[in-house]
Amino acid sequence: MRFASFALFALIVTGCAATPEDDEAHVLDDTLDDTRSDAPPRGEIVPLVLDHAAVVGTADRPNAVVYVPDGYDASHPAAIIFLHGFFNCASNVVKSANTSCGAGARNAYHLAAQLDASGKNALLIVPELAYDTASSDPAELATPGTFAAMLDDIAAQLATPLPDTTIVASHSGGYRAAAAIVRDAHVDELWLLDSLYGELETYDGYLASAPARFANIYTAGGGTRADSQAMVTRARDFIDESQIVDDRGKKILDDADFAHTLVFKQSGLSHDDVPRYYFGRLLRTAAL
Repeated sequence: MRFASFALFALIVTGCAATPEDDEAHVLDDTLDDTRSDAPPRGEIVPLVLDHAAVVGTADRPNAVVYVPDGYDASHPAAIIFLHGFFNCASNVVKSANTSCGAGARNAYHLAAQLDASGKNALLIVPELAYDTASSDPAELATPGTFAAMLDDIAAQLATPLPDTTIVASHSGGYRAAAAIVRDAHVDELWLLDSLYGELETYDGYLASAPARFANIYTAGGGTRADSQAMVTRARDFIDESQIVDDRGKKILDDADFAHTLVFKQSGLSHDDVPRYYFGRLLRTAAL
């Protein structure tokens, strides 16, 4: 009888606890899965020196890096802008292996490989911001017209049309550059990847502008949780609840969750693993 009671207790405990397969914190345990490929990208990484960009570029320090996926169809042009955070650089974040930005290896985010895995037709554009520095300065992107001129320069150098669809993704300290862009240009989707450290008025205004999608993935310990949860509370005043996902547990979101207009997710991943997983998940469900 005691054995039966213990077995029932164990079953209840096991059934209530999240297994690694159900726990979002474990989605990157297998680093060779389709969402975080360690394989080299199949397309071409193109360093560019642009006349118009956030910072001045040189041949050995480009001010933008563009990933052109294999088979990119320029007749349906689209662009994903990724804005990196502290102590990193544009040439590193697109890669699948950590490389140096000048002072030791920095965290790569598998961005090109995640774009490959998504099968989406888009250019990945990574403007250089504060190179390998602890700074969120948007530099010249804060000047109206610079972002549009940067896209013009890229289109001219790559001999490709300007994008019909533009998505901006910000990680960490890229939030000020993201805010500068959405104040200055039309942005179809905005993804904050543990990146809501300020610019709340700008982002609230973006939510009110009825974007195609706004996603805010935040961590419990990264300093973004309080503002993120307060933002989704404010959003409920003018956005229908049926269009909001607000998950604060261990759930692994499915594609139907990502189809909502507003996606707020408290993640159990580390600050640097958020873009390694959610960039690809958001790509896979983007209207591209």
